[in-house]
Amino acid sequence: YDSLSITTICEYLDAARICINKHKSDGGVHGMAALVLLTSSIDAMGSYYKKDKSGVGGYCFDNKVNMGCVSTKVKNHFEAVYSVFFDDKDIFPEMQYLNKEDFITLVFDNSRNKAVHNAVVSTFIATDKSGERTLTSKDSKVLYVDVLCDCVERAFGMFTQNHSDLSDSPIVGVDPSVSGVTSSNIIQQA
Repeated sequence: YDSLSITTICEYLDAARICINKHKSDGGVHGMAALVLLTSSIDAMGSYYKKDKSGVGGYCFDNKVNMGCVSTKVKNHFEAVYSVFFDDKDIFPEMQYLNKEDFITLVFDNSRNKAVHNAVVSTFIATDKSGERTLTSKDSKVLYVDVLCDCVERAFGMFTQNHSDLSDSPIVGVDPSVSGVTSSNIIQQA
């Protein structure tokens, strides 16, 4: 599952970037589609982490995770990605206005869940025209999907660099998405 998961996240991020860069006839972008793909990427990355039981707190990478039966709650996946990546404000200055609870409320509760399950959001989705490059407006009423895309792409790059053993292609020398591993009628069936 590991290399398929990595390949799928790559596809999600490529598709999210297309959604953001290709403008609709009204000048807008495909922000909801990008949001669903980006939050799916966060969810997938977070599934590789478990709560650290050593007493230190936080999350630790679990290279023995059985992707066929991930048992943690989805919210934990978002908390893990925030804790492992986005909490470092030097690397992710876009998160400067958000602590973990604010991130979970904005991205998971108000955006991801509502977008995935109800095709609506309670946060305004936009692209950042201000140049400030923050994930959200100071009042947390706007989620900048292009900034989220930048952050998720950077976190995924760090994730794959730190865990290169997950990136081995299931078909040596062939991009799995081209070979049909993730684009056939049967998608990632074990």
